[in-house]
Amino acid sequence: MSSKKKISTVLLSELSEDFYVRQHLDEDHAIYLAGLIEDGVELPPITITANYQVIDGRHRITAHDLIGRKEIKAEIVETTDKVELIATAYRYNTGGALPPSKDDTEHTIRLLLEKKVSKKKIRDLLELPSTLGKKWVDNVQSKMNRQKTMNAMDAISEGGLNVRQASEKYGVPIEKLKESISGRKKKQKSNGIIDMKRDLTSRYRSVGTKNGATLSHLLELVSEGDVSPKQAKEIIAHLEKLQTQSGGKLGEWKKRFEAIYNDKK
Repeated sequence: MSSKKKISTVLLSELSEDFYVRQHLDEDHAIYLAGLIEDGVELPPITITANYQVIDGRHRITAHDLIGRKEIKAEIVETTDKVELIATAYRYNTGGALPPSKDDTEHTIRLLLEKKVSKKKIRDLLELPSTLGKKWVDNVQSKMNRQKTMNAMDAISEGGLNVRQASEKYGVPIEKLKESISGRKKKQKSNGIIDMKRDLTSRYRSVGTKNGATLSHLLELVSEGDVSPKQAKEIIAHLEKLQTQSGGKLGEWKKRFEAIYNDKK
């Protein structure tokens, strides 16, 4: 990384994020930081590149957004190397208030493996203990190989490729691919995907029904003169805010998923 740095005030809307070194944000930590900001505590600046790519500070960004702040102080560093960006972001977290978890570490290792970084260099870049670091890297490599096998099977069942073509495209040994195809139906039943979809559908139907009942009761209270139209509008606005927040959280998860898995097939 270059030693050239400067501090600027930037708009949250100008920031971009196309990689993450954490599996997910800790919402409680973001809320805690938001409280500090409201109490007048000045948090350290986030770290971004010259083109406003976020390197470090996603919890601080979320905290500012939670309380309606449009701007944030940022330390700007000059770099164009994506591998160094990823490693630097991880190291910033390691020395921060919320150190990376094992899942965060494995996620970062995945990013670097996808950049064709050698296993030894990954351990050096992330400053991982030799034995434990090797175990983590090998474990992530194994998971990635399983993902490639699943992508190859999807390409056969939905993409029109035959077994040999999928094997060559995804780098999966053909015998391994054939074995995985034969056992796929059993695995689909055991991994809970069908049950997960059913549970989500049931949960959202339940929430919709409860919200509808609440609004129906609210209209009755208004018609009986127990609640003013203004108060009713406040309740409806509050529900809209909650739905927007819920949609925002889903959007965050979707953005993370796309950043990790898009164009991997």
